Amino acid sequence: MAEDTFTKVIEVEKEIKSAISDERCRVDHWLQTVKRHLSEQYRQELKAIKEEEVRSRRADIRDVEDEIRDTLETARQKARRYEDINDAELAGLLGKFLQELLPGKDP
Repeated sequence: MAEDTFTKVIEVEKEIKSAISDERCRVDHWLQTVKRHLSEQYRQELKAIKEEEVRSRRADIRDVEDEIRDTLETARQKARRYEDINDAELAGLLGKFLQELLPGKDP
């Protein structure tokens, strides 16, 4: 009788060890699946972030180029206006500025 009980205890212990081993295998498989899924998701999100960064930089470059074009156009317009100033007007403007720069001279 004691031997039957001992044999049954050993069988139950083997079943428990087998169940634990099976559960470990299932958990390992599940973890590998989750790891692959998360790795793929990470790669996709990283790719999307990099693509968005490229789009954002290109948009920033276009904005700066537009601003540069506007600044250059404004400078060209001012240059054209200054080209049209005759010598008498230019002398008058320079005279005012020189009086402000020279010490002891009141305008």
